[in-house]
Amino acid sequence: MMTSDPMSWEMYWVEDRCYRRPPTVWPSTSRNENGWRDHQQQMDEEPAAVDQYDDDLLDCQYTSANVDKADIETDTATGGRSSPPLPSTQHPPGFESQIGKAPEKNTTDYDEIVSVVRDPNNPKIWKAEVSIPSMFFARVIGKGGTTKKGLEADSNCRVVIPGHGQTGPIVVSSSSGPENVRQCVTRIGLIISSARERADYTHFLSIPLNSRTIKEAFVRFKQAVQNCDDIPDASKNEALFQYPSRLHFTIGMMALLDEIDRELTKSALVNCIETVIRPMLAGEKLRVRLRGIEYMNDDPSAVDVLYAKIVDSNGPSKLLQKVADSIADTLAQTGLMPRRKDTVKLHVTLMNTKFSRSKSSTQPNTIDIRKILENFRDFDFGEAVVEQVHVSQLHANISSSDYFPSTATVSL
Repeated sequence: MMTSDPMSWEMYWVEDRCYRRPPTVWPSTSRNENGWRDHQQQMDEEPAAVDQYDDDLLDCQYTSANVDKADIETDTATGGRSSPPLPSTQHPPGFESQIGKAPEKNTTDYDEIVSVVRDPNNPKIWKAEVSIPSMFFARVIGKGGTTKKGLEADSNCRVVIPGHGQTGPIVVSSSSGPENVRQCVTRIGLIISSARERADYTHFLSIPLNSRTIKEAFVRFKQAVQNCDDIPDASKNEALFQYPSRLHFTIGMMALLDEIDRELTKSALVNCIETVIRPMLAGEKLRVRLRGIEYMNDDPSAVDVLYAKIVDSNGPSKLLQKVADSIADTLAQTGLMPRRKDTVKLHVTLMNTKFSRSKSSTQPNTIDIRKILENFRDFDFGEAVVEQVHVSQLHANISSSDYFPSTATVSL
């Protein structure tokens, strides 16, 4: 994996300015042998007019409709966002604040650089196609076209962006040479990395742990908690508990904003399972046991999340941890899933105050779990075989008896 240390990135000069180029990967569902799209036609249409894009797009948080995050945990340990999205600014950042500067956090290690090819219709022209979600076009244009103009002026490139309401790649071309095109593409990449930081999560990578045995044990646990006289009524609220059908282990959170994002995620997951995970398992079943309960914060009288601990039934090899970390590393390299911790925390959420906020008008701020711990600390939820990994959608309109709908499901 390539290093994310900015001081190790390659340096290059544009006129009298020095920049560092991070390794960059661009999603694409159709790649040639050199790792990028074939160029079948010359992109000689005029760039999209700046006023075709609403300036309000530049300040939006890219929120997705019908998204409900309450049914999954979004704590730091699971790779979720532990704080609100970055605040939007009244005006979009100027060109100098966006370009030639790496994101301050969630810097992603990338494993390839976008290919630059000669235009087949004009060998003097070098060009590259950059496929990004169309909602980010406005970010590349900038307020009044300032960002796009700055990109073109500093790299001596032409940047062609699809018109308002259209999709397709951004085309970067230059007669000055391939390095100029690479510089421009890299700096577009930095803009998109920053914009993705603002995007609400739309999907999460999950491993369902909702076998019949575990679901039945979870129902017994919930009933035992609710029937225990020692436990405060507020801590027995039905709305605090996860639905049995949605018990799962989260590997990480993602903002998949178009079909290219989703296809890239699916492709990366399939490749990881086939080339890394299956050889690691060597034909062995990946078995886990849910035993014991724990909580996220330091004060058991004021808890947001109560979870079941996952015990690796494959023994001291810590096989489950290795599988989870390998999948998280692979998806992080796509640039679509933040890697916030060195290791994925193995746990299954049982109770969460966020559940109650979506299910009921009763909204306790925290849960007092002291008596729950005292009575059920070592509760055994049983064993299950991990069979699939899901690219699961965050969606509000699903039955309580269903698991999260999936964009992709890959068997181990």
